[in-house]
Amino acid sequence: KRNLTGIDFLYRPLITLQTNLVSTFLVIPVREVGPSKFHSGYQTLTNAQDSQEILEVDQLTLDHAVAELRRLMSAGGRSLFIVPVHFETLTNPRRRREFNRLCAERLRGIEKRVVFEIVGSPSKIPQTRLLELVAALAPSSRAVIARFPSDATEFHEYRSAGLHGVGMDIYHSPKRERTLMTDMDRFAESARKNRLKSYVL
Repeated sequence: KRNLTGIDFLYRPLITLQTNLVSTFLVIPVREVGPSKFHSGYQTLTNAQDSQEILEVDQLTLDHAVAELRRLMSAGGRSLFIVPVHFETLTNPRRRREFNRLCAERLRGIEKRVVFEIVGSPSKIPQTRLLELVAALAPSSRAVIARFPSDATEFHEYRSAGLHGVGMDIYHSPKRERTLMTDMDRFAESARKNRLKSYVL
């Protein structure tokens, strides 16, 4: 096991713009690296290029999300959780089997409360590969979405591959606000044309 001590989790609300309602929360690993300074997502890893460490933080995130979701459900909560899983975990057959085994164990009976988010995707995924990734996650979840770089616009046939939505992450973007707004409009329009939901982090 790699060094995953010190990793905690935030549950970031996603607001539906049409209704201004929050019913879904994105599960985000965080690690404190200094006074009031945190790393989030896969920046929490000691080696962000280590595929085994990526798998282990994906497993830790799933475990934490399941425990929190079951606690929430016992209190009558009806929210959905978006659980990230890295592209690297899913594209390696051994790591994918290991993650799928954990999903089958942990998510039995609560599959409809979980949305998986594929993170670390390249700008374009071949449809055959995307079909493979979605098929691995679909039995244990309500839906599968994927986060892409902000310049991604080629979403043709992603819906028919089983993807429900696409997202862009601008949290660390160095771009000016006007440029980001243009990027978001273009991204959302491309998603709409391909019958996909869209979201921005």
